[in-house]
Amino acid sequence: MYTTLGMMKGGGVVPSLLSLSFNEDTSAPFQAVLPTPCVANDLLIIMLTLGSTSNSPTGPPSGWTQLAGNNFGFYKWSAGGAEAPVSVSFSGGADPGFVVLRIQNADPATNPQATTLVENNSPTLNPPDVDPSWPDTNNLLITYAGTSSVQATINAIPSGYTLFQKASGSLTSYGVATKEVSTSAIENPGTFTLTGAASSSSLGRTFTIAVKGT
Repeated sequence: MYTTLGMMKGGGVVPSLLSLSFNEDTSAPFQAVLPTPCVANDLLIIMLTLGSTSNSPTGPPSGWTQLAGNNFGFYKWSAGGAEAPVSVSFSGGADPGFVVLRIQNADPATNPQATTLVENNSPTLNPPDVDPSWPDTNNLLITYAGTSSVQATINAIPSGYTLFQKASGSLTSYGVATKEVSTSAIENPGTFTLTGAASSSSLGRTFTIAVKGT
C-alpha cells in the first residue's frame, strides 16, 4: 500500500491518497459510490472505465469539474461529512466502472492538473507526460489505466511508481499507481502493460494527474 513521505525538500506536506473505491453500474442512472465520511477539503476524483468502446460521458456531474482535456475524469473538493452517490450521464449504453480517489493534504487553492486521455487497444498503455504549472513543491503524481474488458488486466505499472490498487470487475479492469516528487518538473511516467489487450473489444484508456501539496 501507499505511504506518505511527509516533509520533503520542496516544502509543505505531500498529498496522501487515503482510499480508492470501485463500483460498476449496468443500468441508468449510472452512479459512482463515493467514500464517506469525508473531511472538508478532501480532494475527490472520479475516473471512468467503460464496458462499451463506443460511448462516453456527456459531461461532469453537477457540482463536479471535468479534468482538463479529459472527459473520463472529474474532481471536486469535499465539504466534509457524508457523500451521496453521484450520477454520471453517457451518450448511450455505457456499463461503466467508477474508480474514486480520496486525497488528503492537497492544496485546496490549486486544482489538480491532468493530461489528455490516451486510448488504444495495444498491450501497452503509455500515460502522457505531466508538467505541473505551479512552482516547485511536494506533489503526488497519479497514473491511471482502465480497460473495457476483464480479460485485459494490468500486468505491470510504470517504473518508479508504487501500485496503489488494481482489480477487475465483471465488465472492466483498472490500475492506479502513484509517485511522490519534490519538484514540479515535467514527468514522463513510463508505461502500463496489459495482459489480453490486443483487440478492438478491449480498449484501454490512460492518463496522468498531478496534485499539489499543502
